[in-house]
Amino acid sequence: VSVAEALRDEEQSRLDAINARRRQILRDEVKFLAYIRPRTTETLIATPLRAVDPGYTPAAVPACLRAAEVVPPELRAMTDLFRDVPIRWLVQMPKLLDRLDRVELLQEVMVTGIARAQTPTRSRAVLFQNSSFSGNLGQAIARTYTAQQQTTTLIRNNLAQFDPLILRGRTWKQLRDLLTENASLDDLVEAGHGKSDVAQQALAELDDMAQVAACLYARFGDVRPVLRLRWAETLSQYDEPVNLRNLSNLERFGEVDILERRQMQQLVDWLHNAVDSAAPQAVAMINDLIRVCLLLASHAPVNQLINARVAAPAPVLPGKSLTLNVDLSRVKIGMNVLIYDKIETNKVVAQAVIDDLSERTAAARVVSAVRADILVDQNTTVVVTPAQAVAQTMTLPRLNLR
Repeated sequence: VSVAEALRDEEQSRLDAINARRRQILRDEVKFLAYIRPRTTETLIATPLRAVDPGYTPAAVPACLRAAEVVPPELRAMTDLFRDVPIRWLVQMPKLLDRLDRVELLQEVMVTGIARAQTPTRSRAVLFQNSSFSGNLGQAIARTYTAQQQTTTLIRNNLAQFDPLILRGRTWKQLRDLLTENASLDDLVEAGHGKSDVAQQALAELDDMAQVAACLYARFGDVRPVLRLRWAETLSQYDEPVNLRNLSNLERFGEVDILERRQMQQLVDWLHNAVDSAAPQAVAMINDLIRVCLLLASHAPVNQLINARVAAPAPVLPGKSLTLNVDLSRVKIGMNVLIYDKIETNKVVAQAVIDDLSERTAAARVVSAVRADILVDQNTTVVVTPAQAVAQTMTLPRLNLR
């Protein structure tokens, strides 16, 4: 009892001191008092309610295909695995076989497929073996790619066991069914059937898949890092395919802006609708493609800057070329170069574009500069960034050198 009374007295003393301080402020500082009547409402009365969605926004997939996002090499390698899956797995591919309207054309595709399956191909797994993939997320990306590559290798090995003689005497419908289950997109493209429109449409389908995956990767890169890294940590723990058909299964996905959620889900829907939902391996491969989009966005930020150095001191003038020492495995023609001021190190003073590559260096053509007396050397901060990332930087004035 004595302890309780002591604690009560201590708390009462604290409250008395607070009230005394408040009275002093009211007495010495407050000149006027204003009273506001609090608003009240009856919470038991049902009031009209209407859900309001955001205004019109363009559909994600058409906008994505028009935007021509840069496809990272790792995503390109992942989508290229679909070149060697059975035609039946890709919902738009079987109808292309109908354009091969003669028996010998279908036979040519199957013979080409058997020959390709018996020929060793170079693995693109080397993309995932450099030092940048040594961390947990990098290893998870590499494991995901390797697992799906093993799937396509098994498919090719099964096709390699076919004897071309089994094609003899088969009807057009029988051959079509055989190709649907065993031939691949690349077999359809490389066969000498003379139907260029068939090959072009098949490749266009694959390019669209890579483009949509790149857009999804970019969308994931725009998500707050705390959420993105949480998802990546969760997905990197599982070697088996994860069901990503509905992104709302991701932890705290509801915290993402509603428009962004809707756009990302539309991209995911398109990818899943591109494959046969009745083929579990096809669905697993699409889920792994989505997983790589997310892991890659956390492993390497979408707008990650690539450091570069000028090979020799040079003036920065529009139209002139600068020679850069840079990691050529990460640089492509058309990427942008930002040149920073030596004193105000966070200020961009010139922009250039990568317009040539050699075995050791990259050439960047200067397109704009803030003044005509800029001189760069090996101590100048120079970074290379994807073309779409520069839209966020300020526009530099063009110099008139006449």
